[in-house]
Amino acid sequence: MINIRHQVFETNSSSTHSISITSSAYGILETLPCKEGIVYLTGGEFGWEWKKYNDALTKANYAAVFANGNPGMTDMLVSVIKEHTGAKDVKFNLSDSLIDHQSSRLENGDALRAFNSPDSLKDWIFNPESWLFTGNDNEEDPPNFYDVDFGIDYTHQISLEGCDVVEKFESYPTKEQIKDSLKRIAFQHPSCKQYPKSFEIIDYPLFSAGHVLISSFDEMDNNFIKLFRIRPAKMIKDEEFQGYEIYKLLRLQFTIAEI
Repeated sequence: MINIRHQVFETNSSSTHSISITSSAYGILETLPCKEGIVYLTGGEFGWEWKKYNDALTKANYAAVFANGNPGMTDMLVSVIKEHTGAKDVKFNLSDSLIDHQSSRLENGDALRAFNSPDSLKDWIFNPESWLFTGNDNEEDPPNFYDVDFGIDYTHQISLEGCDVVEKFESYPTKEQIKDSLKRIAFQHPSCKQYPKSFEIIDYPLFSAGHVLISSFDEMDNNFIKLFRIRPAKMIKDEEFQGYEIYKLLRLQFTIAEI
C-alpha cells in the first residue's frame, strides 16, 4: 500500500511505518552524540503506535535496526554516520530491538528507500525536515498526522459532536476529504474507543436484515454521520445468513468552520 501526502510515503500492511526524505533544510542539519570519537546506537522498538520523529538519533536507530543482518546496508549506515559526524567508529547494541514484522521486510520495508544511496540516507537521518512515521492499518491515522511541511497555513477545520479532536485544512475541504477526515476523527470519538461495545463507522452500503442498506455517510450532505453497533441477524432455516441488524445507532453532527 502506498500513501502519498505532500511528500512521498511508503507503507505496508499490518504495521504501516513510512518515511519522508527531503534534501532541503535551509542549510541546517543535525548531528549525533559522539563519545570519545564513537557513536553508539541502541536501536529500539518500533511497533503499531502512531508516532512521528524527525530527530537524527531516532532515525539512525531505526535505520540500524532495519539494516541489521544486511552487511551492505550496515556498512553504508556506518560510512554515512562517520562522514557526517566525524566519528571514528559506530558501535551497535541492538538487543531487544525490533521493527514490527512487515515494516521490517528488506524487500519492501518503509526505510528501504533511505538506503538507495549514501546521499538519501544522509538526507533522511540528519535533515530535520525528513521524517519517520509509525502506525498501523487497523486504525485510521490521527487527524493531521502527516502534515509536517514547514509553514502550513490552515484555513478550515472539521469538528465532530462529542469529540475534542479536530482536523485542519489549507482550504475548504472537498467532499472526499470531508469523508476521510470524519473517519479519522470518529475513530478518536469516545464512543468508538470504548471496549468491548464500541460504535463503528461503516464506509460501505451494508446489507442489513430487512433488506436495508446502511452507511455512516447517508446524511453527510446534511452535516450528520451515523455510528453503528451491529451484529449478525439471527439464523433461520438451513442456517441461511440474513445480513446484519442494528442494535445501536448514534447520529452525530459535524461542523466545518473557518479558523
